[in-house]
Amino acid sequence: MRYTIDDINRPLEFGFEPALKRSNKLTVVDKANVLDCSRLWRTATREMKDRYPDVKVEFMYIDNAAMQIIQKPSDFDVIVTSNLFGDILSDAASVLPGSMGLMPSASIGSKIHMFEPIGGTAPDIAGQGILAR
Repeated sequence: MRYTIDDINRPLEFGFEPALKRSNKLTVVDKANVLDCSRLWRTATREMKDRYPDVKVEFMYIDNAAMQIIQKPSDFDVIVTSNLFGDILSDAASVLPGSMGLMPSASIGSKIHMFEPIGGTAPDIAGQGILAR
């Protein structure tokens, strides 16, 4: 995984803004005890936090976050993380509503954003007039 500060600042801003309007809590999920790129996420977060002094930032390792999001989902409000860790968290959290198909996913770009259900498009049944089960 390779990131620049600019690559990280975009999703951070996208997370800080709603956190400011909601509970003033932002959780940044990473693996900074192992990955250099995760340490860069923490550096970028600490630098950006000065612009959002009312937002409480919590850093959490991905393995702990996966467990905590299932045990205590209400402890989370806004989560910012890399695409890989976001995939892990959305898969883990899918047990809460009971189906991966109910869990949304978002990839935020500089100009184009893509939102999709995590369960995919079910191309094997496309055009048949039936629902995926």
